[in-house]
Amino acid sequence: MTNIHPIIVHFPIALFLTGFALDVIGHLFQRDVLKRAGLILVVLGAVGALAAMLSGQFAEESVEEHLSKAGERVLDTHEDLGKLTAYLLLSVAAVRLLLATGWLARWRWAVGAALAIYLITGSVGVGALTVTGYYGGELVYRYGAGVQLAQPAMELQDSQTALPPV
Repeated sequence: MTNIHPIIVHFPIALFLTGFALDVIGHLFQRDVLKRAGLILVVLGAVGALAAMLSGQFAEESVEEHLSKAGERVLDTHEDLGKLTAYLLLSVAAVRLLLATGWLARWRWAVGAALAIYLITGSVGVGALTVTGYYGGELVYRYGAGVQLAQPAMELQDSQTALPPV
């Protein structure tokens, strides 16, 4: 199976970070359109984090066999952080959805508490996403995880003969 993890990981980074920023700005300036856009992007980013975690688990064995011991330690750290980040972002999205339903509106104190929890855990989520991405970048750029360094000789020969003469 093709390693789709490098494709998927960029979605939670872009969606969650943008969504959380829009949501915070929307709450600060009481802009409903920004809060709605933030809500949608935060939820999509959290679902994307779950997809990134799952695709990373599928890709792990094919990548791990080509790593040094130091690379394997970084991979283990990245994997642990990826799981933590995915579950954290899903929790943040759940709190944000709870706020959006208006179900807590009958208890004014609960809305304030839930919003504070959302802002704090969302900020922690941004940090976790950043650190997880950093370790993923280290895997690729320092340890060559998932990078095909040279084209196999058979494929190279086939590709050269498949080209029409000029």
